[in-house]
Amino acid sequence: MFEVPPVLYGQAEAGGHQRPRGYVQEALRSAGQISFADCLVGAAPQGWTKIAGPVPGDRRCGFAPPVLVSQKKGEAALEYITVEKEAADQFVEKKSRFIGTCRPVQTEEEALEFINRLKTRYWDASHNVYAYILRENGIQRFSDDGEPQGTAGIPVIETLKKAGVVDAVVVATRYFGGVLLGGGGLIRAYSHTASLALAAAKKITMRECLLLSLSCDYGLYGKVGAVIPESGGVVDDTEFLERVRLRFHMDPALLPALEKRLADATSGRVELQEEGKRFFPFS
Repeated sequence: MFEVPPVLYGQAEAGGHQRPRGYVQEALRSAGQISFADCLVGAAPQGWTKIAGPVPGDRRCGFAPPVLVSQKKGEAALEYITVEKEAADQFVEKKSRFIGTCRPVQTEEEALEFINRLKTRYWDASHNVYAYILRENGIQRFSDDGEPQGTAGIPVIETLKKAGVVDAVVVATRYFGGVLLGGGGLIRAYSHTASLALAAAKKITMRECLLLSLSCDYGLYGKVGAVIPESGGVVDDTEFLERVRLRFHMDPALLPALEKRLADATSGRVELQEEGKRFFPFS
């Protein structure tokens, strides 16, 4: 699987203001190392995404090129890793309570709606740090929400990156317990919060599949109904009308074998129709 590219961060200037909208250029301290201070606004590197501007009130956001869907070598199907459901977990570190909540999302609007909902739920929290990574336009953003710069949002988004997770948002809520954790302690705490949230939400692999359909006589239904799952297809819907109509999905790489088995089982009396593509969870 190709690596998700490194996140590049816009520098918060004096007074906490974000640099102007524009494009972010690559600024790495050394190979594989992120520079947190030297991202420049200038000409757009090919394939990079235009900054949409930070969410009001945020001090800092991160952005990256849109190379988030991976393709395994030798396989025709595109796939990506996301989370299965909304879930939360929590722990206490030196009297500070950390709550990590993770949810699958597909658009920035969904991510922001979730973040605002959590901010409303935990309105009395000291901080509601967040990060999200989307396949849509390759968007990656985070917020420290008042924690010292680089100690909260970055650990959360780096946890998502290391897990290879996209189309997901994490909100890390902190109730301050009166004991300072220090920079290193905050980084570890927010990383752990994000890890707990991801574990609770359960990672799943989504694979791009073909949407297929076929019609057959009732006399062939038994054979056809057996060949599809035996060939790796998953039946989504069956209609019993004048003829039996089946709709199903499968990995594109398995299609040639299915076509051959169907032809052999039905003496060529059944034709497949392709109806598009969609991502489905695969274990």
